[in-house]
Amino acid sequence: MRTGRLLLFLGAAIAALLVFELITLCLLWRRAGKQVSVSRSWITIAARDRPPARFIWSGTAKQALPADSRLRFRLEGETGVLRLRIDGTEAVAAWDSGAGREAILARTDRWSPLKSGEVLHIAKSPGWLGVFRGNERVLAGPCPAERFSSGVWQFSGPRGPESASGAAPLDVRFQKTVPPYFADDFMHGEGALGEWQVVSGDWTVSALDNPIRSANAFSFWGRGKSALATVGYWFWRNYQVTCSVHPLDPVRFGVLLCYADNGQAYRLDWEGPSEKGARGRLRLVKTGGASETVLAEVPMGFVRAQWYRVKVRQFEGVLQVWIDDVPVLAAVDSVPLLGGRFGLWSQGGGGVVFDDVELAPSTGFALRFPVAAKEWPLFLRPVAAAEQSSATNGLDLSAVGGRLDAVVPLLDSVAFRVGCAGLNTLRGKLELEVRRGGGERRVFFRVAPAPGGGGSRAEIGEAGVAGGVRKSVPLPHLASTAELSLHADGAAAWACVDDRIVAWISGLHVLRPGACGLAAPEGAAGLRIRRLEVSPQQPLPEIENWVETFAHEESMQAWGDPESEWLPRKEMDGRTAFWHRSDFWNDFSARLDLGTSSAGAATWGLVLAGGDPETVASRCWLAARRQGAGAVLSLDVTGEPRREKKFAGPVSRIALGRRQGRLVILADGVPVWEGPLPEFLLGLVRIGRFGGTPSQAWARAVHIGALGVRTWSFKQAPADWAPATGVWEVTNRWQCDPRWSFFAGVKRGGPACIWNKRLHGENVTLEFFAGPKMDMARGRRYEYAADLNAVICADGVNIDSGYSFMLGGWNDTGSYLVRGRDVLARASWAVIPRSGSTHHRWFYIKFRKAGNRLTVWLDGKKVADREDPRPLTGRHLGLWTWDNGMMVAQVRVSTDSALVPAAVLEKRPGTPETPYAKKR
Repeated sequence: MRTGRLLLFLGAAIAALLVFELITLCLLWRRAGKQVSVSRSWITIAARDRPPARFIWSGTAKQALPADSRLRFRLEGETGVLRLRIDGTEAVAAWDSGAGREAILARTDRWSPLKSGEVLHIAKSPGWLGVFRGNERVLAGPCPAERFSSGVWQFSGPRGPESASGAAPLDVRFQKTVPPYFADDFMHGEGALGEWQVVSGDWTVSALDNPIRSANAFSFWGRGKSALATVGYWFWRNYQVTCSVHPLDPVRFGVLLCYADNGQAYRLDWEGPSEKGARGRLRLVKTGGASETVLAEVPMGFVRAQWYRVKVRQFEGVLQVWIDDVPVLAAVDSVPLLGGRFGLWSQGGGGVVFDDVELAPSTGFALRFPVAAKEWPLFLRPVAAAEQSSATNGLDLSAVGGRLDAVVPLLDSVAFRVGCAGLNTLRGKLELEVRRGGGERRVFFRVAPAPGGGGSRAEIGEAGVAGGVRKSVPLPHLASTAELSLHADGAAAWACVDDRIVAWISGLHVLRPGACGLAAPEGAAGLRIRRLEVSPQQPLPEIENWVETFAHEESMQAWGDPESEWLPRKEMDGRTAFWHRSDFWNDFSARLDLGTSSAGAATWGLVLAGGDPETVASRCWLAARRQGAGAVLSLDVTGEPRREKKFAGPVSRIALGRRQGRLVILADGVPVWEGPLPEFLLGLVRIGRFGGTPSQAWARAVHIGALGVRTWSFKQAPADWAPATGVWEVTNRWQCDPRWSFFAGVKRGGPACIWNKRLHGENVTLEFFAGPKMDMARGRRYEYAADLNAVICADGVNIDSGYSFMLGGWNDTGSYLVRGRDVLARASWAVIPRSGSTHHRWFYIKFRKAGNRLTVWLDGKKVADREDPRPLTGRHLGLWTWDNGMMVAQVRVSTDSALVPAAVLEKRPGTPETPYAKKR
């Protein structure tokens, strides 16, 4: 009995073991079969662990691939897999987030197998994937901006890998890419071209005889029947280029972007006026070897021997062109180029001189609507397919499903601007959002009618985190046409209507780069989008205050050394403040880097005055002082309670500024206080600094950025200036020592006049340093010195249309403030000494118009102060002299406008009428 049970138990155990082994063998067989099947169906061409955020992974076909061959590309991410499948006539990019959830990112059914020698490029950047055949894009789409752990290329032929004789059908190379940067002022050795490669024509670096003692002594001259020089690499992508151009006598000239060895490129082609008087034309051309396609064209000529500043931007097929900061051309290429080198070119005649080349990444775009459906850039993704509308006043958002996304890889700082029409018809909410990554996290700005009617409300906040709406404020009645913008910079964000801040928040979570989006409200049938712009949030441009070439020369330190820009004044509370000599009419930011500059001071900081410190008492003091291991920051504004904030640790930099109608205070880049501007800081502002010992170190520790301020020390080509009469060039001042060169205008027997190409606002301050050019043929003690003059509020044609200040006017009988030809004020003591003391002297002139008041200072002393009951309204300014040579070392203009450029110069200004209407 027991034996039988034992045998039964052993039999059952053996049977169970046999079943287990059978199941195991089946599983192993199935797994092995699957592995064998994979190895028979796919071969790995290339693999890589932890690929960088930006790369181009390329494969060159060794032979023509069969029609039914397959390629696939895969990147393993943090939350999913990025896949590219190429099968027959179809290519699909998809994002697989697991559990069968696959989202199609892009698709094309116009694929054909690779030919022998053809190159396939996979271009990856944060949040973006592009597929290129040769140099042209065939597929593109957004993808999550996350890190990837591995990547692989695989291939399968019609009968598995044996169809390719067991070998990979592609030669694969991997190229890490970084945002491209390049700059060249052509300060090269004699005969050296630096990184430039001559493709055709004759290229030389031109230099002055003594370039060491000149601010701008070098340039790049190309001439010949067809001259082309290039710089860069095949993998440079999405960049913008600016350069100064000086056409001597060419037939055509321009620049090339994305230049490839096969001749493919984008070419800016500027053709000059014809001998028969035809105007000339500017074109954007896509070249493809023997073929060319004109993407955009506009009639436009140029002036020979005139400097221009050319800027061209290319971002994923969106091309934009500016001449002297005037937008002149825009186009969208539906089949954009991968990238490539940058080139300068000239055709025929005496050629072109190039200078000041700067190349930087393009990280944004600007687009005006309506846009033809075929011209929609692929990074602009509507929810629904956009229909080509006949409307001329913008895009109806209902045509794109009520939502539009701009999938542009950006930094943490972003500005998203939307130009709208029909805002007064708004019946629901309109939302702008930035930094939207995965999930619902994003920064938003909403505009909606206020509950119960009567105006609108603005909301700003951060979705996807606790708190949501951070600030809600009432808005005045919205005009029909307005620009809404949302800005995010680090942990701060602010919303604007027509460039005025309406709401500000700080303490945001720092999100990864992501998309910008625009959501349309229901019932906003009359709303139209006219313009869409996405760009990095830029700091205010820092004013130039340093010309290293001349700073060590004592006679030139007044304009070559930043310490000379600060003027001391004893304040009412006993402190000594050092005031910057310039005026600030527009937004500004002053930052003080603490450290060695504050050595020996108990308290140090920045101060603002609403006008000249000598005549106004209102102040805004931002002070920092040490307290143990930490610091205390205090803000004292005239008429307001004192504010203080304590920090547990040290503070390394403080800043204050005026930004879009608000006063903003920061410590180590983090907002501390923000609020409406005090009334006394709404107009002209002066900036000061206190604490520490005056020195070059602390002068360099203060950094001022400002809108509406430009400084020309002529270290770059004078592309912002248009000579009317006389010869204006970089030349020597002293015949006895011709080594020193500066910008100058010279003419005997009449006026030498040069106009600035930018328009100033209603209020303006012009500062410049000038001296007479030595002319020993006319006397050795400057017996001829006269007329170091400037004009503001003019029409850009005649000097006597504006206000002129004339140092040494009317044969050096004094200094004159003139309205047209009428003398408003004369200072007989303010003359140019006709003696040896003038030899190394530079005269500092400050000329201000504030409303109807005109004030002039010479070397810090007031020489004229008058009111004009009928102030002139011209917006042009210029420099001029009469029957003399005028050396100019530095010019600075500050105004309450953005110093916008005038129209592109197509003909040279004529001889101007001057206050010297009759012969002297």
